[in-house]
Amino acid sequence: MCEKRRFNMQIRKFVASSLAALMAGATFSGAALAAVNVGGVLGTLGSQASAGTPYLVVVGDTAKPSDIVGAIDVASALAQQVTREVTVPGLTAMTFTGGVSLDTADSKLYSGDNINTIKGTLTATDLPEILASGSIEDETGTKYDYTQYITIGGKQIQYAQPDVPGGQKDPTFLIKLGTSVSSSDYLLKMWTSFTKAFNASKAVGKELQLFGRTFIISGETDSTKLVLFGTAGEEIVEAGQNKTIRVGDKSYNVEVRGITSAEKAVLVVNGVTKEVQEGRTYDFRGVSVYVSDIYYIEVPQKTGYVKVSIGADRYVLQDGSPVKRGTAGSEQDIQGSLVRLIGTPQSLSGIEIYYDAYATSPASDYIKAGSVWTDPVFGIKVAYNGPASVSTETITIMPGGSNYYTIAFTDKYGKTATVAWSYYGGTPASEKLADSTGNEIHVVEGSPAKLNEYIFAPSPQFPHMLKVTSLTATSATNSPDTCKATLRDVFSGTEYKIDETKSGTTFTTNLVIDGQTYTVTCTDGGTANPDTISLSDAEETITVYPVLETKYGAKVAFYRLLGRVHTQGTAETILTASVTGSGTKSSFMRLPTGIVNITVEVGQQTKFYVNGASITGDDPEYEILIGNVWYKLNVVVTSSSPYSIEIKGVALDADQDGAAESDPLTVPAIMIIEEKEKDAAHGKVAILKVAYDSTDKRLELLPVSVFGASSVSTSSDKITHYMTRWGTKVVYDTSGAGTVTITYPDTQVYHLVGVGTDPKWTTEATEAGKYKTVAPLALPVAKLASEVTTADRTNANIVLVGGPCINTLVAQLNAAGKFPYGCADWPGEDFAIVKVIEDAFTTGKIALVIAGTRAEDTRLATSLLSQGKLENQQVSTVKITGTVTTPVITPM
Repeated sequence: MCEKRRFNMQIRKFVASSLAALMAGATFSGAALAAVNVGGVLGTLGSQASAGTPYLVVVGDTAKPSDIVGAIDVASALAQQVTREVTVPGLTAMTFTGGVSLDTADSKLYSGDNINTIKGTLTATDLPEILASGSIEDETGTKYDYTQYITIGGKQIQYAQPDVPGGQKDPTFLIKLGTSVSSSDYLLKMWTSFTKAFNASKAVGKELQLFGRTFIISGETDSTKLVLFGTAGEEIVEAGQNKTIRVGDKSYNVEVRGITSAEKAVLVVNGVTKEVQEGRTYDFRGVSVYVSDIYYIEVPQKTGYVKVSIGADRYVLQDGSPVKRGTAGSEQDIQGSLVRLIGTPQSLSGIEIYYDAYATSPASDYIKAGSVWTDPVFGIKVAYNGPASVSTETITIMPGGSNYYTIAFTDKYGKTATVAWSYYGGTPASEKLADSTGNEIHVVEGSPAKLNEYIFAPSPQFPHMLKVTSLTATSATNSPDTCKATLRDVFSGTEYKIDETKSGTTFTTNLVIDGQTYTVTCTDGGTANPDTISLSDAEETITVYPVLETKYGAKVAFYRLLGRVHTQGTAETILTASVTGSGTKSSFMRLPTGIVNITVEVGQQTKFYVNGASITGDDPEYEILIGNVWYKLNVVVTSSSPYSIEIKGVALDADQDGAAESDPLTVPAIMIIEEKEKDAAHGKVAILKVAYDSTDKRLELLPVSVFGASSVSTSSDKITHYMTRWGTKVVYDTSGAGTVTITYPDTQVYHLVGVGTDPKWTTEATEAGKYKTVAPLALPVAKLASEVTTADRTNANIVLVGGPCINTLVAQLNAAGKFPYGCADWPGEDFAIVKVIEDAFTTGKIALVIAGTRAEDTRLATSLLSQGKLENQQVSTVKITGTVTTPVITPM
């Protein structure tokens, strides 16, 4: 028989730190598979947990440590069986070529940034061909070395209308340029620095390499201007020769008709005849020709040749003026350019050329996303590819009818819903936080909700919005209290059922959702009032305006004025910290953007604090900034025993200016909170509120100010855009009652800007794939037998460690005829039993019992099971004796 003195199945509370990494929890759903056997039971429990059915590991209330160790072994083995399928999206590999990108792998450019935020000055390391160091010799053979740089100007990445006068009114991303250029405001500064002062007039005809292009110093250079010729299509043509020269896709016929001296010759270009002089450029009916050298030979006979550059541009660089281009006397200013000469051309220490917008009419004071700006002298380009491609989701706030508003989005679990949240009841100032028929949405943790109303499972990690779809609570003197209720997840549709009977004046039970244990309190309203149900977690911090999380990480909170703030509303106690006698007490309230801590400190003096700031008396609208949001609190203090500080009202500051004025927000609102931008302390917030318009006789969306972003007009006078640094786009449409459409990115959106000869980005996509990984574990799901509720037995598979003498759940299975031995009739031998019981406490749920006569018998069974040594047992029950190394396993 089973002797209690030998029944050493040690059951104590699980060590939380050991089990926290081992127990898995999930939403209550799924059903047990048929014909589960000992060999496959861990796999079955694991696969069901992966699909949503949780498991509990349960031990008796008075066991000793070795049984707990055995339970941990089993829990560890089970945790390895709980997997999830992970989809690896097709990756887009982006490659940049043709220059240098103005960001790095770790530092990116975001909307609102200046393009020089990360890289301000480019050197030969960045652009080795364009910015290569060089040298030039003058006519005396003196060598002058120089280095080259490009400085990036502080031009901003904006979301703006490109050209309203020109009809381009719909906003887009662009790099905003100026309408004039200066040495302090520019897109690019291209500069060359000589190691010693250089006299360009003594280097006429010499080549100068500037920013990747070869120029020849012209004899027109003097004390005020540096004249350069490009060297396109350079050829030597002998006297009397007629030569065809190709430049690109064009052909030019050039003839040296005669050479009259060492400095002059007669040229015919495409039939146009001109006398030319060495070191000058000429226009042959639209064909620019630079004459770099004339060679005149008298002996043994008069002859010679001319070196010409066909299509050669002539540039004039003069301090304080734009770059000029064209033949002498016909130069044109290059708009958006500015020259600074350090010294004079005959004592030159440096050349600086600044660029900005080309012109203001038609507008070209921007680089639009997807376009390229090209420097008109050197051909260097600034490419703005626009924002990088990022997955996005849509959040929509719109009217569902004339008297209610909805919000639609996909939650973090991938479930999509449209939720009615603001309702007008038909009387002045009757807007309330409720669904389309007026059922209230409760936003204080623990608030009692009636049938068809809404409450929240407020865990910050695993939030859920729940509707009370059925509720019956009964209580009577000298009889047990009962609670039957159904809470339906608004997004997934999953139902959580409570069906409990208990004795006591207050009915409470536990409900596990996503591994989080909540206390459910049911109240019988009697004949005069409706029954109610509330939900709260074990944390001391009370949650107010609980948040839901969207697919890509935005937070959504539902708002209404709570209690009384200033003169609005009716006071209600939301949070209290109280001390009787002396001491210190703090209480905490979690708001969508952070924590409020109220403290009373009683000693020689009595002090009160809100988030560490002293408060000396009542304040009906205490302004406090939490995260990026201004709240108003109604703070009440009691300066006699029991000493206390209370919050009796919470509201948003209507205009979010932080001023102590009488403006609590009194109408319902939605708060949407972005994730933190790079280097930011808090995410930015949009507050979207509605109010009844008595003229239009409908609820309307009030003018919006979202995420601290400025409004941007569009081609429609009814549509306004907003764009945040995170990359969130908000479209506010005032047609009808008003709609807001939010496009929210998965990650902060960065922008691609590059500089070079041909800067561009190319992408290559890879196919998506799937793999399975061990699922991350939630909070521990481990209980004593006395802690297991009816809901647990109904919704979870249960592993029972310990026999019927200690574990009351095993005794219940024996009484139901589902386990062969009870405490009184346990066999008088040393062995362990492992038994799989289908439909154990309810249809579709499994119980796995592991029990032994002695402690070492139970430990033997848990070890063999967790080590996989029972995997070949295709039966529902086995008897185990022997040792771990030489076990004897007998099917029963």
